[in-house]
Formats: sequence, structure tokens, C-alpha cells
Amino acid sequence: MKKKLTNNIGLKILSVVFAFLLWLIVVSVDDPVTVKTFSMIPVELTNEQVITSQGSVYEVVDNSDVVSISVTAKRSVLDTLSRDNFKAFADMSRLDGTMIPIEVKATKYADRIDNITLRNKNVKIAIEGLLARQFNIKVRTSGDISQGCIIGNMYTDKNVVKVSGPESIVSQIDSAVVDVDVSGMTSDISTAENIVLYDAQNKEISQNELTLSRESVNVTVEIWNTKEIPINFSYTGVPAVGYGTTGILTSSLYSLTVTGRKSALDAVSGISIPASVVDITDARGPVEVQVDVSRYLPEGIIVIPGEAGTIATVTVEVQQLNAKNVEVPTSNITIVNVPEEMEASIGGVGEVIAVGVRGMGAAFDNINPAEITGIVDAALIAKPEDAEALPEGVYDADVVFAYPIGIIAGEEKVTVKVILKVKGVE
Repeated sequence: MKKKLTNNIGLKILSVVFAFLLWLIVVSVDDPVTVKTFSMIPVELTNEQVITSQGSVYEVVDNSDVVSISVTAKRSVLDTLSRDNFKAFADMSRLDGTMIPIEVKATKYADRIDNITLRNKNVKIAIEGLLARQFNIKVRTSGDISQGCIIGNMYTDKNVVKVSGPESIVSQIDSAVVDVDVSGMTSDISTAENIVLYDAQNKEISQNELTLSRESVNVTVEIWNTKEIPINFSYTGVPAVGYGTTGILTSSLYSLTVTGRKSALDAVSGISIPASVVDITDARGPVEVQVDVSRYLPEGIIVIPGEAGTIATVTVEVQQLNAKNVEVPTSNITIVNVPEEMEASIGGVGEVIAVGVRGMGAAFDNINPAEITGIVDAALIAKPEDAEALPEGVYDADVVFAYPIGIIAGEEKVTVKVILKVKGVE
């Protein structure tokens, strides 16, 4: 009987198969095949040049470059896996319209994984043209500068930036700006600042999908002082015959607040407007001139932007002259250039002499004759023929008078008798 059992090969094989099945059942119960989900696996896009070489750019939409997968394997295998053990790829050379198929591979236990199922099977992209534009870099300041100072020149070491990216974004860019905080500053500022892009509504544009030729620039902001300086006016010319001026010039603007470097401000004490700007030649009435005083500012000095206007209305009063005679004390007339051996006096008149004057306004109405002085120049008295020097005698001589402001000589000359005699001779 024992020999019969030993020699029965079929029973031996059957027992082995039975043992295996029994083991398989036990193993299946203890380590079953199951399914596990792994989320947030990033998809790597390859062969991007398929799009970029055509002058286009792309954007992933709907966050489709992140994939979730379901993995089928034994529990003992799944328990050792994480999302980091899977790599997801999307080859752009397989682009179909806007869809790129996703492929997922396991980097661990690939031979022990039964199946990998993708929840989303494609990366979805939007394709548009690539646009490049160049912008001048503007400097903008923020904050309140110290009192008595203003912002002067502002400049950067590089004044242009090139921006490239999706046409839909680049086309919205209106300006490239660097912002400098000047709060409390009293001297020049030099700093490095990042370039910020804005649209026409002054809203900042994200640079995440853009490429800039430079991200920052060095900026200098000059801080200038201010100063109020007087404006000095004058005029030239003579009014028409029979007309005169009081000599008083009025202006709608007598001072101007200017700015510049401290050295330039220290060197300027006022603005002098050339007399030729206000010409009263042959005038028969008030002369009014509009003068832009900013044209006469020294180099390095400018008007503060936003301040009051720089146009001055300058007026010189010109009126027809009034005429009258006034009695000037004879003692107000001095004889000069009398020969050393002679003495001179005025004769033929009393204590006063009638002098014709012309003028206008209060200066004419309130003239004080005592303020009029005259000079007789003996050197201008004509000598008798064949005489080397003036002999004793009585001569007619013109008097040159000096008048108060606003008064001029009358139309008739004033002549007096000058008595010359040798000193010491009665």
C-alpha cells in the first residue's frame, strides 16, 4: 500500500497544486489587490519649441497641468507609494487642437503595478501670438518732500525696457515705471528700483508670463531748493513831443518763486528785464507791455512747475504835458567856470526869475519852485572878436535847470544877464 502511494505521481502533483491554491487564497486575503488615488501630480510639458518656434506662446487653462490618478496594485505595494513616485508628461508634439495627451509613469515598483488610470487625460492650453514691445522707463515719486524743496531732474541709467509675452497681456501695457519714495528728503536720491508695468487705467500688470530685458534700473532724483526773487523793470525811449511820463512803472508781477540747485539760487538776487523790452518812444498815451519774465531767468534757474503765471503786465503812464511858469529863487542859480581873475553875478532880475516848466499829475500840480536849480556855464559865453579871454562886461547866458522828477523844461529857454568884473576893482 505504501509503495502504491509513493509511486502515484498524479497525487503528488495534485497536492502541490492544492497547496499553491491554498497559499494563494491566504495571500489574497492578507494582501489583496486594491485601488488607491494619488492627486496633485504636476505634468511636465515637453517639446515646447513646437509652439514657441512659430512665434506663439501658450497658457495652461483650467489647471489641467495637474493630474490625479488611480493606481491598481496589491495593498503592500500601494502602501509604499506616494505621488512623488509618479511622473506625468505631456509631449507638445502630440498637440491635437488645444489638447495634449498626458502620460504617467511610475518610478517605483512599476513592474508590480497592475494599472494606472488618469482622471483627466489631457492638458488643455490656449495658444496666442507672441508680442514684444519697447517702453521708455518713467520715474514716479511718492511721499511728501521736505518743505522748501521740490523734485528736480529725474533720470535712470537705462531708459528703455523691452517686454515680450502673450499678445493679450503685452498689448495692455501702457507704461513702465520705477517708483521712488521721497518722503522727508532734502538732498538727491540715488537708488535701484524694480520696473513696474501699468495699463492705461494705472493698474499694475502681473509679470508672471512676461519677459523683461531688465527687471530694475538705477534711479537718481534731484532735490532742489526754492527762492523768491524780485523782478526789476525799466523802460527806454521818449514820448511824442508835448507828452511826458511820470517815470513811474507799474507791473502785475513784482516777484517770482523759482527753483534750482542751491549754488545757482545763491548766485541770483533778482531778475532784470532789459529796458528795451518796454519802449515808450513817441507814445501819446499809456504804454502797456506783456512780458514773460521766465525768458530772463539765469541759467540753471526755472519757475516752480504749477506756480502762478510768469506773464507780467507792465505799464508806463504817458500823458499830454501841462505847462506853466514858476518863480525860481535867483539864489538857486549858480555860475560855474568863471575865470580866476573874475567874479560873476546875475543882474537885471530880482530875487526870483520866471521859469517855464511842463509836467503832469501830482508832480506838476504840487511843484515846489525851490527844488528847481540852475547852472550858468561861463565857459560857454561867447567872447568878443579878437579877445583871448572874456573882458569885464554884461553878457547874456542860458540857464540849464534841473527839475524834480516828473517835471521837464518849458518850451522857451531861460536867459539871464551875467555881470563879469575883475576881482578887487570897484
